[in-house]
Amino acid sequence: MTNKFKISEEWKEYNQYVTSEYGFNQISISTFIINMKNQLLKCGYKTILDLGCGSGRHSIYFNNEGFEVYASDINCHNIDKHVKELNITNINICEHSFIDIPYDDDFFDAVICTSTIHHARMYEIKRAISEVYRVLKPQGYFIFDILSDKDASYGVGMEIEHNTFIGSRQGEEDVPHHYTSERELKSLLDLFSNIKVDKSIYKLTDLSGNIYDSKAFEVVAIK
Repeated sequence: MTNKFKISEEWKEYNQYVTSEYGFNQISISTFIINMKNQLLKCGYKTILDLGCGSGRHSIYFNNEGFEVYASDINCHNIDKHVKELNITNINICEHSFIDIPYDDDFFDAVICTSTIHHARMYEIKRAISEVYRVLKPQGYFIFDILSDKDASYGVGMEIEHNTFIGSRQGEEDVPHHYTSERELKSLLDLFSNIKVDKSIYKLTDLSGNIYDSKAFEVVAIK
């Protein structure tokens, strides 16, 4: 399929920090996600899958904004714990891999997947994108980020396949990290009709005042 692929020319820098807004330590909600929430509301979209939900910060955020949220991860212990502590009963939680999404075709208005899809080998990334495409409704939004090959940690650690390393990022030494080029990203999303990509640098300040940089592509792909 021929798609419209637009990518920003310049890298834009954003600051993030650790907050306990929902009663547990989490990274603050990014400008990208806030902007996309507003866009989804404008479109009248309601049904969202938070794929690779982790602690549940985005699931809780979108639930509070009135969306019908489905949250999933390979291990849902953290989000289960947090929604119970917050007495949230209307988030649908399902434990599964992102390469095998157990929902019907054309089910979701949007799929959100942050800091997740690059933790895989290429065949898994391709499979995950195919699965997301399948479960999205026509004109549905795939909202995600993926590490750029311009990130400072690119090339660090052991390369297990092309542009995929283990041991490249502090605190995630045993987790694979795939680093994507602009050309590869366009190819990965060839099923989608319209794609907008922003080049983003996030500076995360932790509770000890340490600052960590991350260069990633922030992507909105429309089915």
